[in-house]
Amino acid sequence: MRGAVMEHLAQDIEPPTFNNRLVYLRTFFKYCISEGELSTNPLAIMKKRKTEDRVVSIEVDVLNALLATPNQSSFVGLRDYTLILLTLDTGIRPSEGMKLIPQDFNASLRGIYVPAKVAKGRVARTLPISQTTTKAH
Repeated sequence: MRGAVMEHLAQDIEPPTFNNRLVYLRTFFKYCISEGELSTNPLAIMKKRKTEDRVVSIEVDVLNALLATPNQSSFVGLRDYTLILLTLDTGIRPSEGMKLIPQDFNASLRGIYVPAKVAKGRVARTLPISQTTTKAH
């Protein structure tokens, strides 16, 4: 069985795909152990592959068009505009941004606090934001 699993993971795949497969298989084997079907997890000591940092470049005119899209005179448009700014400014995930509450925002320090319960990785962090994003709130 270990040979088949190793062959599956040895395919020429990107690190994120490898890491997802590894996590899913580890979880499955952990379940098999809890059910008494296996005695050990063949992937227990296997490490995830390192991923390279990814830099995304977007043309200024595309960004300007994106920022011009929401109707800032409505609540929804202003919310969307602010969320776009926040995402561009900090790299925060939109789903994380939508879960923030007013107490997570500090205008005087120009920063936002992403609590662990909101963060995808369950690790709290504080992110600086620009003056433009601060004014948009």
